[in-house]
Amino acid sequence: MVKNKYSDIMLEKLEILNGLMDYPFSKYIYEYTITVESNINKLEISYEVEEGASTYFTDDYLEAGENILYLDVFKDNKEETYTLYVYKEVSENVSGIDNYKNTLEATKVEEVPILNVQILACSLFLLIIIIFTFLFKPKVK
Repeated sequence: MVKNKYSDIMLEKLEILNGLMDYPFSKYIYEYTITVESNINKLEISYEVEEGASTYFTDDYLEAGENILYLDVFKDNKEETYTLYVYKEVSENVSGIDNYKNTLEATKVEEVPILNVQILACSLFLLIIIIFTFLFKPKVK
């Protein structure tokens, strides 16, 4: 197939049914940016091509963030590709976030009462004094 920009094979109409296109359709523009809401899983489009042309549209499942879809138009052994950069908004209530919070709460370390900390500190201080006493004890001749 021969790929020839600005050829006589063009879309006559392109309409996005469940999203917003960054600017109005023109058959001479081959790239579009489209924004869809977070609950949209497939891009729905309506298009028309000239008589005798056929099309192929990659209507993949949309992931959050950037997705690239292609609408290919074929006629007389020639091809034109329209590229659709589809940005799916990120959901505010991300699945699993509540489970993550619950996991964090379940794994919190219990606070040690202040009395136990004081007892531990005094015990360590006494242990250090005893060690220094043995180490620096005057030697008897």
